[in-house]
Amino acid sequence: MTNFDVNTLPHSREAESAVIGSVLVYPAAYYEAAKYIRYDDFYIVRNKEIWQAFEHLTRTHVEIDILTVSSYLESKNQEVDQNYLIELISSTPTAMHAEHYAVEVGKFSSRRRALQAANELAKAAYNSEQDIEQFIPKYVTSLLDMIKTENRTMHIRDILSKVYDDVEYRYKNPQEIYGIPTGIAGIDKLTGGLQKGELFLLSGEPGVGKSLLAMQIAFHMAKSDRPGVIYELEMSGIQTLRRTLSVESGVGVRNMKTGQINDGQWYEIIQAIQRMEAYPAYFSDSTSWNTASLRADLVRMKQLYSVEWFVVDYLRLLKDKFDGKEPERIGIICSCLHDICKDLDIGCIAIQSMTKEGMRDGGLTGVYGGSEQAHAADIIALMTKTDKRSLDNAEMVNLKFEKFRESDSDTNLVQLVKKPGFPAFGELTKSSYSK
Repeated sequence: MTNFDVNTLPHSREAESAVIGSVLVYPAAYYEAAKYIRYDDFYIVRNKEIWQAFEHLTRTHVEIDILTVSSYLESKNQEVDQNYLIELISSTPTAMHAEHYAVEVGKFSSRRRALQAANELAKAAYNSEQDIEQFIPKYVTSLLDMIKTENRTMHIRDILSKVYDDVEYRYKNPQEIYGIPTGIAGIDKLTGGLQKGELFLLSGEPGVGKSLLAMQIAFHMAKSDRPGVIYELEMSGIQTLRRTLSVESGVGVRNMKTGQINDGQWYEIIQAIQRMEAYPAYFSDSTSWNTASLRADLVRMKQLYSVEWFVVDYLRLLKDKFDGKEPERIGIICSCLHDICKDLDIGCIAIQSMTKEGMRDGGLTGVYGGSEQAHAADIIALMTKTDKRSLDNAEMVNLKFEKFRESDSDTNLVQLVKKPGFPAFGELTKSSYSK
């Protein structure tokens, strides 16, 4: 029994070229395509090597383009033809169909695996010296291996390879803040910044400034050129952005509402708006969102704009349906948000209210939504008012971190100051508060 001629094995040159071309045109398309294929699903050898380059560049946080791909292939002593890469780009109909192309590549890969398994079974069946009880289990395993699932188990060496790449990148690029900077030094010291793949639950009593702090962090991340989305379910877009404009311009919200603005302040407002328009921040004040529609929108936003974070204000207003009690519904919503963060490798700040018991006693039990919510969140911080005032009579607020997935800090408290009439928080220093 002879092997099948490899030149006749099922494959689609067009689909392989199109999915690679899509990623070269739109690097964010890699994330959707990678849900269905990996480098060994490609039939054409140089396509396989290019996709392996994509995988490495993504793990090491390097932007995918012709130059970075060529550089990686050269480092592996693999043949590089930039004209071929350019040809793939020019022949790609549209990058928006990368997922479809990837599915096609995966289907042909499964057919080749099926033929290979059948070939091996036929050879074993003709071999009278081989025990049939030995080769049947191996054949079944080969058939099961060709089944494509979005959720793949893998040997730990594959994950360790990703850990190695990540640690190597950070070793060569050391920095104190290894996530997305929040703009609040105390928070960044405790958390390393907002981490992609993690859910940060921000809770507190009414009126303490949860939304204010979340928006301040969101716009600092956008100002740092880290794209993200704000889902504001409680306030209107005008209310939310007017407060941020006040911070950016230094003109009070009350002045904007009353129109009591002098020429100098009007100039500052115009300048601030022009700066804000350049930030990679996207916004929705629709009240119809649920976790399923959020996931769909974030997949789209990641493809189009490479978003790295999102804010939900606030969690309880999401429209997910559940027949049970409200705290159980909130717990399920929180679990769904955690899954979105993990699956899409994107960070989230979700705002949630506290129970009356929580306002009185503090702690995780005071976060509305029960134990399921506490388990699902990677970080939980509680904002509470204090009776103290800073030397300039600013209101003092405690931000206490009740839960971390990973932290080696010797404290869990950040003290903030909130000045009257100015919608922003500053961090309290030892020399700026009254005893």
